Amino acid sequence: MAVKQMKAEKKVAYDQKLCQLLNECKNTMMKRSIRMHSEKTGNKAFLNLIPLLVVRAQIS
Repeated sequence: MAVKQMKAEKKVAYDQKLCQLLNECKNTMMKRSIRMHSEKTGNKAFLNLIPLLVVRAQIS
């Protein structure tokens, strides 16, 4: 039971970190990272994500 709880906690922490990065980083940085990852792995399927990436900054 403790193992499942630890995995759940890790997923929550990962989700929080990802949301933080999405709020702080600009679209161009994320697009650049996707392009670089695609080139490094040779997986061109990742490039299909770029046109779909439209993240608007949150206004505080």
